[in-house]
Amino acid sequence: MNAPVQQSPFRGLLYFGGAIAASLLLFELIGMQGDQLATDGISSPAVVVAFRTLLGAAATLLWLAPMVLIASLLTPFLKASAARFPIRVAIALGIGFTLTHLLAWRGAFSPACRGLTLLFWCAAALLAFVMLARCTVRAWRSGTLRETLAGSPLNYLLALPAIIILFMAASQPPGWLWGSEFGGFDSLSYHLQLPQEWLASGRLTPVEHNVYSFLPNYVESVFMQFGAAAQTISSAPPRNLSFGLLNFDGFPLYMCQHFHVWCALIAAWLTARAVALLTGSTSSAGFTFAALLSVPWVVVTGSLSYNECAVLALFAGAMLVAAEAALSAYVRTAVAAFLVGVACGCKPTAILFCAIPVALMLLRDVPLRALPRLAVIAVPVGLCTLAPWLVRNYFLADNPIFPQFSSWFGESHWTTEQLARYASAHSFSGTITERFALLFSRDRGLLHPQFALAGAVLLLFIPLLVNKATRKLGFLLTVGIISQIIAWLFATHLQSRFLMPVLIPLAITTGLVIHAALSRRLIILGFVAAIASQGLWNINLYLGQQPAPPGEIFRAELDRMSDSERQRVVAENLGPEAFINLSNIDPHHVLLVGDATPFYFGPVHYATTWDTSPLFAPGNPPYSLSPEQLGVRGIHFLLVNFAELERYNKSHWNDPRLSSESLSAWLKSNATPVKTWNDRGVVLFEIQSEPRQNEFGRNPLGPPG
Repeated sequence: MNAPVQQSPFRGLLYFGGAIAASLLLFELIGMQGDQLATDGISSPAVVVAFRTLLGAAATLLWLAPMVLIASLLTPFLKASAARFPIRVAIALGIGFTLTHLLAWRGAFSPACRGLTLLFWCAAALLAFVMLARCTVRAWRSGTLRETLAGSPLNYLLALPAIIILFMAASQPPGWLWGSEFGGFDSLSYHLQLPQEWLASGRLTPVEHNVYSFLPNYVESVFMQFGAAAQTISSAPPRNLSFGLLNFDGFPLYMCQHFHVWCALIAAWLTARAVALLTGSTSSAGFTFAALLSVPWVVVTGSLSYNECAVLALFAGAMLVAAEAALSAYVRTAVAAFLVGVACGCKPTAILFCAIPVALMLLRDVPLRALPRLAVIAVPVGLCTLAPWLVRNYFLADNPIFPQFSSWFGESHWTTEQLARYASAHSFSGTITERFALLFSRDRGLLHPQFALAGAVLLLFIPLLVNKATRKLGFLLTVGIISQIIAWLFATHLQSRFLMPVLIPLAITTGLVIHAALSRRLIILGFVAAIASQGLWNINLYLGQQPAPPGEIFRAELDRMSDSERQRVVAENLGPEAFINLSNIDPHHVLLVGDATPFYFGPVHYATTWDTSPLFAPGNPPYSLSPEQLGVRGIHFLLVNFAELERYNKSHWNDPRLSSESLSAWLKSNATPVKTWNDRGVVLFEIQSEPRQNEFGRNPLGPPG
């Protein structure tokens, strides 16, 4: 009998090197084709993306490494597990999000403390790197690392197109990618805006003008930490345009986006490891990794400073733990409950989509009669994980989960009308038929173009259920996905992005079916073609974006102009954000009306459409504040976005007091238009200290133009 062929342990390194070279080439080609990358004076898109990618990888590694060390010290019980390192990485993510949130809440990133906090963090990271180096040397000497490197990672390379677009998109300034996300609206309204405000105040705390600050914000606390690190080095004052996340030409922003990319990569890796654990083979793990990463929704959200992929990573880790039969059911339950709890800290709706599939995965080898005992473990662990958020909100709003369940805990600082308006916008009141129609619609369901072929993967449950060897597991995965769909149908406002947690059990299903079909080359070629087509889909989606970067926040070009040229450019060519930043107007004196994405405006006054605008004095009739009273509060200019107000009014989301008629009447007597952006429906007004009775020469309120 012939001896088995010995593979070189350096083959994996060669694949890795080839992937890096191919990535750099595609960075260059795609960047030149789309002409969309902000190169900061560097002619090569590949150089720009590579530099920002390395920066993001270094920031993520420095943040995660100490947590891996802590997880390793706290989990000696994992020695029996074949997936102990991936599980420890998942636990490290959970510890990292929890610890960072606690530190941010208690003021550890304030000017007085952040230097010492970050020094200890970096020291722990250095210790973790030393320990990792020692473990790597031992693994090389024992042969386990050489065996891993000698394995074929070729099928992982199917994910390369998606990974390239992830890193390219994450290297773009936030504010214009992607169309489905309205240019990253959520990032500019709270994912990035709130960390910037917390850096200025010194701690993570809810604020009454932005309801999203009452969410747990575990991911946003990491963004705050990145901003604190940059702020420690630069010490720019809060009034400066280079403060916090905008330090060093906005590089902390790229770190935030690349951190979320790494969350997506970790999610795909943990899901692939779960498939390897369930099948007892690594042969289909690479296909699983590529299948998950290639879904356009993962690329779109993963490249933004969002929180979806953090939820996916923790959910995948919980599924991996639940699948590890080498651990006791009690240990698996406690760890999985911790990870699901942290996922809820990243995005509270995770409880709707993650808890039941993880519990069902535990049932693979745990009898039903043991469930009550496991629930006694899971519920307290999950609640303890979320306790800091619940306690924080209870003391600040008298409602641990404000604004939800206000009928139980009270209305806090909101009115009944505000609560009703918020609840109406975050729920769906249609019939069951209408709900199911949206589930299979192209706009808001599984057939959304950014789910690509993921919806079709539901058909793979048929061979999984027919096969006797996988029938039980296929049934549990099926029930888990049904529970997720029911949660989406009846507990959300039916947006396609909210279905993303379905991708974890779907990817596991894909891996299981591929493993069963490995001997059938035609089927495998079909899977390869499907994943490759999704990769091309992502490239085409990226190139199809319309470049519309946000207001210019950097001054390099203007600094080279004469005063007259600079004034002309500021007056004629700049959008509202850049005009406020680069004119003589102090952002502290500006109130945004209608616009809830203040990130690029600097430290302006604003409120989300759900919160009470500073135009209204609490308990008084509309616009009871006089110009003098607004001046006392430091407000001398109003930047009114009429187009956005009109959109909110049509959706019945806006404060009914903020009607065009009442706003027009107040502005007519108390303000003068300074500048109009006709293409955006935006007007800048200066508030007059003396009320005026004269008419405007033209009506700038309806909208302008």
